[in-house]
Amino acid sequence: MASLDTIVLDTDDYIQDTVSSKTVYRFPGLVGCLAFIHVSDCGTNAYSWHAAGADLALLLNPDQRRMYMMFGRGGQVAVSGADGRAKAFTDYCKEYPGTTYMAGPNADDVARTYFKVAPANSFQVGGGVGHDAVTVVFNVKDRSWSVD
Repeated sequence: MASLDTIVLDTDDYIQDTVSSKTVYRFPGLVGCLAFIHVSDCGTNAYSWHAAGADLALLLNPDQRRMYMMFGRGGQVAVSGADGRAKAFTDYCKEYPGTTYMAGPNADDVARTYFKVAPANSFQVGGGVGHDAVTVVFNVKDRSWSVD
């Protein structure tokens, strides 16, 4: 049996890389986080991102975003950082058309709409704030998520 090439992404990690049918992505410790993979149409390029819960709160929750902006420079830096990380991901998706996959406790309609992920490519798992962390794995060969 051929060995798999496992890429592990911790919170805030991202990687743009070439992939093969032997590539597997592992995202440990999802609580308020989301795991993203965008595989290009050619199937050999991918961008993966373990988006932090704090970033998601600033991107997806207008009230949280406004509150941070009122904190002055520190809050503005946090919002700018979240925007930058999301922009890097969405820019890659535009530059390399393909399919985006998302998984995590908060892989809901709000996140799917914001990141333009089809419901069929979204994997919502149990867990979340106040629960145990969840680890998800994405297998490039069959384009599927599983819980580890």
